[in-house]
Amino acid sequence: MARKRMIDPSIWESEDFSKLSYLGRLLWIGLFSNADDEGRGKANVAYLKSHLFAYDEELSVNDVEKALKEIEGKMSIRFYEVDGKRFYQLTKWDKFQTINKPTPSQIPAENMGKEEQDLTSKVGVNDNYGSTTVVVSDECVPKKEIEIEEEIKVNKENSLTRVKESEQSSLSLPDKKVKHKYGQFKNVLLTEDEYNRLIARPDGKEAIEYLSYHREMKGYKCKSDNLAIQKWVFDALKEERQRKAKLQNISPANQTAKEKVSDEEAKAWGS
Repeated sequence: MARKRMIDPSIWESEDFSKLSYLGRLLWIGLFSNADDEGRGKANVAYLKSHLFAYDEELSVNDVEKALKEIEGKMSIRFYEVDGKRFYQLTKWDKFQTINKPTPSQIPAENMGKEEQDLTSKVGVNDNYGSTTVVVSDECVPKKEIEIEEEIKVNKENSLTRVKESEQSSLSLPDKKVKHKYGQFKNVLLTEDEYNRLIARPDGKEAIEYLSYHREMKGYKCKSDNLAIQKWVFDALKEERQRKAKLQNISPANQTAKEKVSDEEAKAWGS
């Protein structure tokens, strides 16, 4: 079973790699990432189609075959048959691949000279953690290959970054629960939503000013100015208007001693 392979970003700067079609580039990465520890793999076209492009229904076996021919002409790879089965060998595997504790290939090698065969299966020791390192050193094979899982890791990191940015953005939004100061004396505390609801009511602005004035004059205190306005300020404002109207309708000539309003009280209500 193939180990994790690495795909270095410099692959996209390789001239030979850039000459491949889009499908050829993807197929080359698929061949490279699925090669065993001796750089071999199955080259049956139908197998590659089903194994590497299982979800690409629009892709045909012929498309994959054409891409393989492209790769054969431009990259460091050789296709061969053993007992009627087709395989591939990455011909410069030993120059760019270092594997710790390699697993012997289950794929038969191509019939070649002993010296060539020894070169193909040559492996080195990297570390004690079973890691795989790829270093490409010729013009046909890209210099390094980045782990596919590394790409997944980067995507996850990008997702986390977007989440953090979203959270930071939400922190910068105005808090609807923040209370602001309203009224003539700026002593009535209401949220923006509470204020908008109050002024939408008849006499809403007057009710806010009423509380602001009387709080300034008499020091009224309450836990919620919004509730205070709704529970008693509207009623107090209504009673005040009724009282003013009554005072204005009373003629001084018709006032009895008990009904007569003092000049001081009349002045207090603005009559």
